[in-house]
Amino acid sequence: MSDADLKPPRRWTRRPLFSPDQMLTAQQLNTLIDGQREHGERLMRALYGPGVLFGFAVGLSDPGRLPGNPPVDANLGPKGSTRLEISCGMALDRHGRLLHWPEGSLPYCEIVTETGCAGTFTLSAHYAERRSAHGGCGPCADKPEWIEEGVVFTLTLGCSDWDRACPAPTDGACVSWDEFICSRTGSGSGKLPPQPDLQTACAATPELCRIECSDEYYDAAAGIPIACVTIANLAGGGCRPVWGFSGVSKACEVRPYVYRTPLLYELIGGCQDNLARVTALSWQDWVDSSKQVPWREFEAKFLRSGDLWFEFSRAIAVATVHPGSVFLTTTYRDPESDYVLVRRIPARLQPTNPQDDHATRFEFVLHPNWVDNAVKQSPSTLRQGGRIELTIRGQMLRDRCGNMLDALPISYDPKTPRQHRPGDDFISTFRLEKAPNPPPRAPRRPSTRPIPESYEDY
Repeated sequence: MSDADLKPPRRWTRRPLFSPDQMLTAQQLNTLIDGQREHGERLMRALYGPGVLFGFAVGLSDPGRLPGNPPVDANLGPKGSTRLEISCGMALDRHGRLLHWPEGSLPYCEIVTETGCAGTFTLSAHYAERRSAHGGCGPCADKPEWIEEGVVFTLTLGCSDWDRACPAPTDGACVSWDEFICSRTGSGSGKLPPQPDLQTACAATPELCRIECSDEYYDAAAGIPIACVTIANLAGGGCRPVWGFSGVSKACEVRPYVYRTPLLYELIGGCQDNLARVTALSWQDWVDSSKQVPWREFEAKFLRSGDLWFEFSRAIAVATVHPGSVFLTTTYRDPESDYVLVRRIPARLQPTNPQDDHATRFEFVLHPNWVDNAVKQSPSTLRQGGRIELTIRGQMLRDRCGNMLDALPISYDPKTPRQHRPGDDFISTFRLEKAPNPPPRAPRRPSTRPIPESYEDY
């Protein structure tokens, strides 16, 4: 067909058009099935791209060491592990073909590409098929009547994580939401590269390669990595090496993924962010109330030892909880100048349930000088009323995973997905009423108590 033809074949697909009383041919029926299959595979590669849908968990089985063979080096894994146990799973290769593994064991001898050496390899799943002839006699007995589809596995030397990093704009350019989508889908060029799977999204499905000494065929270039495995000589120092599996690693990091709809809902809802939160305050009732806290209640709590505490949902490193990251402040009006003054209450933080340098509950130990002057002493400015505020600087705290604090308020329970606040400041405040019949203010008596070092850490 000439270049001037307005309908070049590469731009058009083809399907049979049937008519009444027509004699159907094998070509028409096969074209119909192939067309539907091709349409579905193109849709799969466009919507989802290549990756694991679910399953394909990989582990070792130990059927027992081969008779007469010495044990394998203990550093290589369980002795005599010659099979992999792979759970039921589904994946899509880069041509949109479904890879379905029903669950079962995989011996080393069934790997398509043998290694012939020890080391770490990437285990990949590939689309495969074979043609089955009709059983019976006669000249048509050897003509295939069925195409069986399946999965075969290969090994590639080396192991590396799948790249999940976000693309970086060229020259630090600012990218709008529309520009990001346009560039990443390959609809426009400029500040961001297209997604990597688009390099083969429009490529024709290649011919399958024949597996040596078999009637099976597979796509050698379109494998989906599912794990890294270690191959060792299970025969030890024997004359003839017996290769087998001796370890499994990175069963998650090497895989591309196709996100199922239920998983997407969980990711949108932030289920993957299990950050520590403030779950309880010993004075939470005062915070929830819109009324001012009576002085007598405030005085009783601030004078009792161990009555001022807060609690996290996960253990926090004790070294990160100090007066510079967690502190109490008072806000009140200066009667002499009418300024609103903010003063920090001198206190140190003490873990009440420490374990391995981490704790979930901490309490304030107030400086005795401040207690004498602000709470016990009658002519104190605090007795005129004001606000008490707790501030926890989430960016300074670290849990066992090295993550910052999630600064969501205790009472925050939205009906829509949470908007997490990692590293933000958690702030809780309550109002304090005037003390009953406060006497006239008098000059403060200076304290003679020494200030311990633990109270000077700001």
